[in-house]
Amino acid sequence: MTAGRADSAGVMGRRLRRLDVPGGGANVRARADDIVVEIPKQAAAAQAIAVLGQPGRLYFRPVGCTIRPYSGARHAPARSPASAPAPGASIAQRACGLSPERQVAYLPPHGDRHGDTPEAYDTEDATVVLSYSTGRQYGRYVLGPAEMTGSIVKGAAAVLDSQTGQWEVQLTFTAKGSAKFNHYAARHYACYTRRPESPPNCAFEAVDLDGTLESVPTAMVASFDGTAAISGPTNGPFTHQQATTIAALVGSGPLPVAFTASVISTVTPAPTAAGGT
Repeated sequence: MTAGRADSAGVMGRRLRRLDVPGGGANVRARADDIVVEIPKQAAAAQAIAVLGQPGRLYFRPVGCTIRPYSGARHAPARSPASAPAPGASIAQRACGLSPERQVAYLPPHGDRHGDTPEAYDTEDATVVLSYSTGRQYGRYVLGPAEMTGSIVKGAAAVLDSQTGQWEVQLTFTAKGSAKFNHYAARHYACYTRRPESPPNCAFEAVDLDGTLESVPTAMVASFDGTAAISGPTNGPFTHQQATTIAALVGSGPLPVAFTASVISTVTPAPTAAGGT
């Protein structure tokens, strides 16, 4: 059994505890070349196993711009000088410099059928494109290389905001992580103060978890006291399940790779022998 597999089992075990699977008795253990997950309550097993195997990579990314949803290259109008990016332009410059008519046809490097950057290419140093949906509004964010990663997070918990009545994920930072978070918060807040009524893109910090855009909060204060909250969009707040899943992934640490279940079996408990005299 390798140390890496034992470490992964440890991460999964922490996630399982944070998911609070009903029924009790759930367990994760490393065995030879396998990781064995035991969940007594069958109804909760499939959902829990899917969460346990996710990479759990968390990136805090600056926002370059928003562009229109992808409609496919077949919808692209003829290129015009106004929509042509300069030679040697970066990915962000290319995407953000397109006219709205050209944005619908923009496909980032390795882009999928949704016009997004696939999870496999969503790395710390990459510029990525990720879709968002708030109510009836749809679009894509162009996000720069990560300013921070999940290494700044000490713990995470799903909490119900008593004022808004909405679920959010409360993050607790390490000492170094708190200083780093405040450094970038101050920078984004300075941008926010330029136009509070309509904050520019530099006022936002995107929360990217395993290639999914979870939240894009505005830095409305310059510093935090070692904690911060991730909340869903106004028109699509987190459910209890979503907040719990995000907290489990973020608070337990990342896996080196994604894991998928190779064998799923249902075991019937052996009947208890009746005693008598």
